[in-house]
Amino acid sequence: MSNKKMSFVRERLKQSKFDSLSHEAVLSILLASNKIKEMHNAACEKNAISYQHFNILRILKGVYPNGHPRCEISARMMDRSPDITRLISKLVKKKLVVRSKSTDDMRQSVAIITQKGINLLEEINSEYQLIGQQLETVLGEDDLKKIISICDRILTAE
Repeated sequence: MSNKKMSFVRERLKQSKFDSLSHEAVLSILLASNKIKEMHNAACEKNAISYQHFNILRILKGVYPNGHPRCEISARMMDRSPDITRLISKLVKKKLVVRSKSTDDMRQSVAIITQKGINLLEEINSEYQLIGQQLETVLGEDDLKKIISICDRILTAE
């Protein structure tokens, strides 16, 4: 029996062999992504919103004091949702976002983040910074840059 330590992915999935190295790599990326997403979701849920709601607030904060129509918000979402209208309606109900008519097209409404939404976003962002600090402590700046580079290559591959 070898002294070689089994990778975390192999231990976690209770699988000693994979079809290929790329198969193990894909599963590793998915598990790491899920872990980070769970940390982000926990920060959002503490503040009674979903990660998708946080994402909408983040997008709207980027254009504050202006807003975006639904189609623009949808195009910028990390996780694209077919029901963007319902997500925005929930934020309006919580007074985190307001809707107003577009000055360019009166048939179109624009979502604008409120001060209450900005305050909530700042609260959640402080928790996100802690997540980022954890990653930087575990990985270091060089590894983080490598991850960004690898992800860019994956995301832009044809």
